[in-house]
Amino acid sequence: MKRAFITGIIFSIALSILDPFLINTQAVGLTSDFLAAGAYFFLFIAIIVTGILSFVNRKFLLSSSELVLIFMMVSAACVIPSWGVIGNLFPAIAGVNYFEFSPDACAGSLLNRMGPWILNTNRQAVAFFYESRPVNAPVYYLSWLKPLLFWLGLILTFTFLSICLAVMLRKQWVENERLTFPLAVMPLEVTRKHSEKERLPSIFKNPLMWAGFILAFVLVSLNGLTCFLPTFRINFARLIPIFRRTDDLVFLFSFTIIAFAYLLPVNIAFSLFIFHILAKIQTGVSNMSGYSLPGGNEVFGGSSAATSFQGGGAMITLFLYIIFLSRRHLADIFLKAAGIREEIDDSSEMLSYKTCFLGWIISVLILSGFLRCMGMPLFVIMLFIFFIHVVFVSLGKIIAQAGIGFARPQCTPPDFTAYTLPPGLIGPYGYSSLGMQYVWSADIRTTVLSSTLNALKMNERRNMAPRIIFWGIISSVVVAYIVSAMTTLFIGYKYGAINSANQWFYGPGMPSAIERFISGKVCYPLTREIILPRMIFAGLGGLVMLILIALQHKFLWWPLHYIGFPIADSWVMKWAWFSIFIAWFIKVLLLKYAGMSAYRKSIPFFVGLLLGVMGASCIWIPLNLMHGHPLNSIMFGVP
Repeated sequence: MKRAFITGIIFSIALSILDPFLINTQAVGLTSDFLAAGAYFFLFIAIIVTGILSFVNRKFLLSSSELVLIFMMVSAACVIPSWGVIGNLFPAIAGVNYFEFSPDACAGSLLNRMGPWILNTNRQAVAFFYESRPVNAPVYYLSWLKPLLFWLGLILTFTFLSICLAVMLRKQWVENERLTFPLAVMPLEVTRKHSEKERLPSIFKNPLMWAGFILAFVLVSLNGLTCFLPTFRINFARLIPIFRRTDDLVFLFSFTIIAFAYLLPVNIAFSLFIFHILAKIQTGVSNMSGYSLPGGNEVFGGSSAATSFQGGGAMITLFLYIIFLSRRHLADIFLKAAGIREEIDDSSEMLSYKTCFLGWIISVLILSGFLRCMGMPLFVIMLFIFFIHVVFVSLGKIIAQAGIGFARPQCTPPDFTAYTLPPGLIGPYGYSSLGMQYVWSADIRTTVLSSTLNALKMNERRNMAPRIIFWGIISSVVVAYIVSAMTTLFIGYKYGAINSANQWFYGPGMPSAIERFISGKVCYPLTREIILPRMIFAGLGGLVMLILIALQHKFLWWPLHYIGFPIADSWVMKWAWFSIFIAWFIKVLLLKYAGMSAYRKSIPFFVGLLLGVMGASCIWIPLNLMHGHPLNSIMFGVP
């Protein structure tokens, strides 16, 4: 496993260099969602390169377990370079000091009082980052080093907390509840070898896989013809205005989403797109009737404030239900950690239960210390950390059970905390510190918790030592943070971040979201008339979720699975629902008229769709980078 570990580190470094350049030149990268497209990209390269090198010497061949370890490590690294951390970090520590907002905006002055360890207060260094550094001008590395080290400490603390939670939940979800983990199925299918002497995994010998590969490869690559035929383009997405143009319905045809959604249980796939349609109807009716909650909607919410907090309430119910189902297992962990029941076996876990339990407590305390350094009041810290657990654990359950690679909460921990407490208990510094947590707890489209759980599921048969998975994940996260931060800083100083194709990260997008959150609550304090309706919709969402859970367990014929309700109106589901519908429709027809055996035989075709997109990206990504702008920008999932 040593060479696989080293290869995983090398690929994590390569990903952390490549992804910021992709975001800078074509606005989309390889690390935006739970599916971890970057991990499949480098896994595909590893399979092809080692297969070719094996003709020189068979020692170059990687076993299935080695390929899986490489995937696990790069999948963990995918959390860092863009939406997970770094993409949101630089706008937070630099953008709020660069962009000019409304005259009554008070976010900048509040944030600057946090000091140079929280954000870069050197305006010259920030200007060089956004506008490029003149020749022979000072670099101001120290002004960047302080906040980057501070945030590295916070991110590493939360990474270890996430790993501890993943280990504590693994046995319950993998062995007791037998969740399907569809995202763990695909890499196992891609890496499986019937014999370790095989040059390529077995699926590469399946004609159906090559049929899917060619179909996706050709159709995705055709848009590259726009270089020669400017009028030619295949539009894979279309927005249709609905409800008198007060909202829109997105029809996105994505081979990647279809490939993953095909592996979902039929009732879960059905629930994902049906709940989204119902949420659209709810918002559309509200828009047409003129009804809206006072105070507006938050940037990372659903299509309305009502559906945002409705989803948040549903997540609280889901979290409490998770705790209820896991109560005996969590009690065993506590008893083992306390030394009361030494006979409980945790030898097969990545970390011992005692290490996990104590590690979780210590991580919560250290994380609280970081938040306190930012000026967050103690009571606000307690509630915020509770909502962090609600959102990240609930998302982990949704990913493990629903298995769709695209999910995001409708109500983020900073938003939920801000609207749950009276303004007097939070204060200006509390709101400013909550706004800075947008870096890692708002645009949540990939998490270490879920990547760790998927890794532990892939190692269900104990093909590798659990400890090597732990050190692989930790090493990949640290390497990805350092390298992607250095690469992002280099791109800014060399080309000017303001010239980036992704204006959300490097334009006014993310900084204005943070400013809007802080100034909107400090300059215009939340009143009872604003808070109460949101809590009512949160309560309604929680009640509906409870009813859906009861119906799911009471009636076998009930068609709607509760797991799709908390994320029904999220940004990513807005884009993913139609491709999920296509996969569901094909699967239902195949099961009805050809049976389960035909479905199993058809899986390689859909694996081929995924590999076809990755194969095309191996050609077009280098061409895009060499050309300086996208000749063919391949979108791996949702924007």
